[in-house]
Formats: sequence, structure tokens, C-alpha cells
Amino acid sequence: ILSTSFINMSVGQLESFTAKITHCYPNDQHEFYIQTGDTDIIDIHVSQVNYDESYCEIYGLKPGSAIIEIASSKGPYAVCEVWVDYVDVESISVTPYIELEVGERQSISIDYTPSDATNKTVLYHVEDNGTDVISVKNWGLVIGKNPGTATIIVRACSGYEARCEVVVR
Repeated sequence: ILSTSFINMSVGQLESFTAKITHCYPNDQHEFYIQTGDTDIIDIHVSQVNYDESYCEIYGLKPGSAIIEIASSKGPYAVCEVWVDYVDVESISVTPYIELEVGERQSISIDYTPSDATNKTVLYHVEDNGTDVISVKNWGLVIGKNPGTATIIVRACSGYEARCEVVVR
């Protein structure tokens, strides 16, 4: 008997369930294994609570589906289907304004909605002739090069974007 037979989770999320195996004897061993699907989708950690009950934690590694089969030395008893999905970024906000001296450095801070989004990859693009004024590293570090103003567009993989205005003195 499982506490659930289906789990829908996100990449990076931890879920758990219990398995109670009836007609089980004290010397029986429980086995939890991935029956079908890609074994890189989830990570399973199992602890046997007592001779007829086990606690299972599942960690979502990448999108996809898998079937976990729970068995004892007497044979298979139950299965749990697991679906793992990405949580997409729905919006981003960034530091709206940065003021720097030539040679000074500052990182752009980013807030993601929802905060548990799993793919937080962003790209930084300096608009127009702003590359003469600043440079921006792919991890969001802004460096003042020459006096002037520039706009940085920060774009999430989901297509959402935000802007940061930079003034270099």
C-alpha cells in the first residue's frame, strides 16, 4: 500500500511517500527501483522504517517520467508514477539603476517569479552604443569603461526581460 501512486514534481524539488507492504515478514527486504523511464530523471533515497514499511524520498533531476516499483523478497507489490517538470520563469525584475565611476564594478541583482523557478538562465545585452560606456559579464557583473549612459537588457530563457539603466561618471 502506497501513500500515493502518482507524483508530479519540479526539477530540484523533493517529494516523499511511504510504502507499507502487507503479507510481509520480518526478514523480508524491500526494494525500490526505477522500472521504466530514464534513470537520470529522479534520485531515490529509501529508509526501511520497520519490516513492513519504508520511507522513500525522491529528488527531481530533469524533466521526464519514471515508474518506481516497490517490491519485497516475495515479489512486486506496487508502483508509483513520477512526472518531473521545469518551473518556468514568469517574470524577472533587476536592479533598475546603477551609477558607476570609470573602472568600478557592480553586479546586477535579479529577482525571479516564481522564486522556485528551475531555469534561471539569463542573457545580458548592452543596447546601442552602450558597449563604449560599459561591459557586462555573462554572470551580471557591470564594469564602467567610459563616461556616459547605457541600457542593459536582461532576458530570461522564457522570453521575459527587464532593463537596467547605467550611468558612468
